[in-house]
Amino acid sequence: MKTTYSTLILSSHFFIFLIGFLLIGTTSPTKAQTKATDNTSYTIYEVKPKDTVFSIAHRNGLKESDIYRLNPGSDKGIQIGQKIRIPQVSATRQPQGDPQHKNTHIVLPGETLYAISRKYNIPPAILKQYNPDINPDVLRPGMEIRIALSDGTSLSEVGPSILVSSGDKPTIKVALLLPLELSTGKPDRYLRFYEGFLMALYKAKESGVSIDLDVYNTPNKAAFKNVIHSGGLSDRDVIFGGQEADEVSTLAKYTTSRGIIYVSPFISSTPSDRQHSSNMFKLNSEQRDLYPYIASAFCNQYRHYTPLFLSTTTKSHASLVTQLKKSLRKKSIHYLESPLLALSKYSMPSLIGKKNVVIILDDSRKEYLTQLLTKLKDLGLSSSQITIFGYPEWQSYDQLILQEMETYKTTIYSSFFYDAKNSATQTFANNYKGWYNKRLDSTFPRFSLLGYDAARFFITAFVNYGTTFINMPAQVPGDGLQTDFIFRKAEGETAFSNMSLFFVTFKNGGKVKKERIVF
Repeated sequence: MKTTYSTLILSSHFFIFLIGFLLIGTTSPTKAQTKATDNTSYTIYEVKPKDTVFSIAHRNGLKESDIYRLNPGSDKGIQIGQKIRIPQVSATRQPQGDPQHKNTHIVLPGETLYAISRKYNIPPAILKQYNPDINPDVLRPGMEIRIALSDGTSLSEVGPSILVSSGDKPTIKVALLLPLELSTGKPDRYLRFYEGFLMALYKAKESGVSIDLDVYNTPNKAAFKNVIHSGGLSDRDVIFGGQEADEVSTLAKYTTSRGIIYVSPFISSTPSDRQHSSNMFKLNSEQRDLYPYIASAFCNQYRHYTPLFLSTTTKSHASLVTQLKKSLRKKSIHYLESPLLALSKYSMPSLIGKKNVVIILDDSRKEYLTQLLTKLKDLGLSSSQITIFGYPEWQSYDQLILQEMETYKTTIYSSFFYDAKNSATQTFANNYKGWYNKRLDSTFPRFSLLGYDAARFFITAFVNYGTTFINMPAQVPGDGLQTDFIFRKAEGETAFSNMSLFFVTFKNGGKVKKERIVF
């Protein structure tokens, strides 16, 4: 059995088999009770497929050390068919807080998994990983909950391996390299991504899929390098991770040389050494790669409107505006230009005339959108005269701004969109709150949904096509809750980028029209 090296301190490989939420079973001994030389009563048990020392100990109310003590060498691993000694559970449990039980917690009456997670400052997702054999909805007083992996292991660190198994189909081997330690002021996007990813594994199990997942906590460059050099990633089918450009480059080179699929969830840039990115999939594409398609769809949707470009002092989206104007000129569509600050009751009539107008700001910042909405309201202009075209970030603004956007039937382009009124997303949000006792993140994109959608897409790809799916990614159906992954290679690129694109229109009454842009 392999040993996984990361920031963890493990005496042996910690291999968890996660089969949905398992009901706790009992171990059936094969011989009558006997006693060891130290007068400990025990029974003999024959190791079954998928057994681990942890799972056997957990089912019998024991510590792993109890089994190690009676079975020398078992800390190095156990084999199918091996007969091991199972000590009888002592009639008297050691009280909570005993030094010998510092890695476990005894459930008190009325306690929930969330309450335990708060007590020890451990995310519920990690507690679930430590305790795959329990149903968190049915915690009984006296149950032993694992709160750490082994002596000396930080409570914030994640164990290396989980297996979500159905047994009907070949196992997909996956690795996640994420900085999962939380501290004040640090974003929780990586933990959110991981939480959504775990939820997708349960969904996959319902379809008979088995996933062998290795999780590595990489809070710093030293931890990341340790994982890369350990050799533990070499047997994976797909690897997710990389929070900085240099980590993305390292993983792209590592995976390409070994024929492993690499998914970059957070970084949109492609390594400068492009020959080592042919197996790479970027969930966040470079926005400039989408500009020609956004411009084409814009010209088609607003061919009967007069575009009015309003300039700001910062012009954060000047490149897209330039592309839009270029496409409009090619199609001989006349457009108008004006500084945002110059917009007034005196300038608007001469700018608009009698034709409908679509307004485009050259910056997506909240302050400029607020200025525009306020000016339009003060001028008494309605959606029959004015509409607005804008940016992905706008969907993350507060409800008051969204309501004002509805007034003018504002349309945004985006690769990611969360529709809170969609029944499937509502189900996910409810399940997420049930799992982790917190609401979905409100960032753009929502990283919990990104983890969920990404896991489902690549699991589906491997189930349907195996490793050959890299030659046909466009044939994998993208039915995500936040994005429909459509992977293509942009011009001059060797890596695959998520080229999914929507036009999302906000209408009165909170209604939303989401239209996929096909190109």
